[in-house]
Amino acid sequence: MKYYKSVIILFVFWVFSACGDTSSSSDDDDLLPPTQGLVSSIEDARDNHVYSTTQIGTQVWLAENLQYKTTHSWCYDNVDSNCVIYGRLYGEGTDNLCPEEFHIPSQEEWQELINYVKIVKPDFEVARSLKSFTWHPGSDIFSFNLRGAGYRTVEGTYQDLYKETYLATSQSGCYLRFLPGTDYDFVCDDSIAGFSVRCLMDSTNAKNLLPSCGSSNKNEIVHEANGFYTCDGKEWRPSNKAEYNAFGNECVNGVVVEGIFYQDRYYDRYICDGGLWREATEAERNTYGNECVAGNSQIVKGVVEDYKYFVCTDSGFRRTTLWDFQKSDYLNPSIEYGTLVDARDQKSYKTVSLGSQVWMAENLNYADSVSTPNLKGNSWCYEENPSNCEKVGRYYSFLAAMNLDESYAPDTIKYPIADVNQGICPNGWRIPSEEDWTTLVNYVVQAYGAQASAGRGNVPNDYETFPYAMKSVTGWNFDSWMEPGNASGFSSVPVGYRSEEGSFISVGESDGFWLASIHRLWGGIVGDADGELFPGSIYVPYVSDMKVWQIDGWGYHVRERKMGYPVRCIKN
Repeated sequence: MKYYKSVIILFVFWVFSACGDTSSSSDDDDLLPPTQGLVSSIEDARDNHVYSTTQIGTQVWLAENLQYKTTHSWCYDNVDSNCVIYGRLYGEGTDNLCPEEFHIPSQEEWQELINYVKIVKPDFEVARSLKSFTWHPGSDIFSFNLRGAGYRTVEGTYQDLYKETYLATSQSGCYLRFLPGTDYDFVCDDSIAGFSVRCLMDSTNAKNLLPSCGSSNKNEIVHEANGFYTCDGKEWRPSNKAEYNAFGNECVNGVVVEGIFYQDRYYDRYICDGGLWREATEAERNTYGNECVAGNSQIVKGVVEDYKYFVCTDSGFRRTTLWDFQKSDYLNPSIEYGTLVDARDQKSYKTVSLGSQVWMAENLNYADSVSTPNLKGNSWCYEENPSNCEKVGRYYSFLAAMNLDESYAPDTIKYPIADVNQGICPNGWRIPSEEDWTTLVNYVVQAYGAQASAGRGNVPNDYETFPYAMKSVTGWNFDSWMEPGNASGFSSVPVGYRSEEGSFISVGESDGFWLASIHRLWGGIVGDADGELFPGSIYVPYVSDMKVWQIDGWGYHVRERKMGYPVRCIKN
């Protein structure tokens, strides 16, 4: 990989070091990201005014508007302090207006700046990148310090301070205009009699500094000043994020590399594709080095994000879903599980001891609507596929979970609460109550909270402990540092829920279980026999929800009786 240095740029750096400090380095190990302007200063020999400068790519700009006083120049509203902040507004006579070695840029030179900023910082609008912090929504990433200087009209009035700015181009009467927000354009406007000037250092454009670009060095990436440029076969263009992050690596098709900048973005990787670098997809960066043979359904753990899993399909690797795994994959292999055999249908379930309680470590999959008529039409498999029930259990309506008939369907009817609600659980087991769930939560936080918050300095809490201790390692759509750990072996799987209309919601993102409890709420208005109105009561069941994001932790939530949720049984 060639590393070009220009005599002109070296001269520029020498000027900078004579007039102010510079952090430039020519060593590859000290490369600066192209989004970081090199700030220095120069002194205008005509009036000894010192200007800040910023180097953006190969271009060196004044980092403030020109303040050199001429016969046809003014301060906004004729207030001297406005010249200090916003520079002067100029009318006639712009020839030789800039300091020595600087000039008023052409539209082409302005466009080079815009193209550079647009490509190397694509997640920000150009105006946002160039505007000062004081001009909303500016971020001043490149230290260009653009301000809303307003303008002077031909009538001698001043307009739009803080709102607009007109920056001179080398073509008389034509400007680069920035408007409120992120809008900008090139305009020619004869009503502008006082405009701002930004000066550009002579011979600092890429076309003046870079070597020849042609078919022989197509896709080559070079580094000049603090900029990176890629040859497209005809001319140089600013390198995009993938290209400047992969600088120094040979582009061999399929190779994945870590970027040389932005190390905090640990998941960013770049892949060589057809001779060009681009950002690797989630699957590409996490499965690099693994061969995918079409149709073998191999599942691999992420190379970069090791809490994600990917499955080999006919079209390559993709992120796994809940349904790509086997039933045993949701369990913790280091836990010594017990076994429950349901005498009704001989189905076998793993169980886990948690403190004084024994819980099923899998969701119930009992479906015999002949022996248990209340199940008929009240339990479901995901997408009506029985194999999905074998993996993660069934969705039950509240009536089915409690083994209640349709006479309890209206939400104005309170179902009979007993101390032990067997519901559709096997003999010796029951639907958990709120008290059962609270006991479980308290135990888990005490037993696993310190492990879950280790290294973070946090007091053990359910927000961190639940993902670590309760959730299956596989199946969850986690995209944060709080990946699941299933340390307790409870093995909660994110089946979401079934709506009353039959849609499956939040699959991969949440899990919840019916509780043997119902709450009286005020709801609606009903009338008595004489037509008088009075408040009515509804009786709603509760679900203990666990969601994908750690901040949600867990909680009790009101649900409709005909919604479908899993059942986890607890031993009496």
